[in-house]
Amino acid sequence: MNAAEKREANRRKASTYRERQRAKGLRLVQFWLPDTKSQEFLEEAARQSKLAAEAIMLRKTKPG
Repeated sequence: MNAAEKREANRRKASTYRERQRAKGLRLVQFWLPDTKSQEFLEEAARQSKLAAEAIMLRKTKPG
């Protein structure tokens, strides 16, 4: 099987898979997600984690 035949076979396989999923009442959805490997994402995740940890500690030290 040459490369073109493999591509065509893969397309057919994907197409029949999508048809089966649609028959189950499912719908294909594609969307963008944050790049969890980017430096900006890592910094923001660390910032939010710190805020959450501080809020938990504050709640633990609060009387009542």
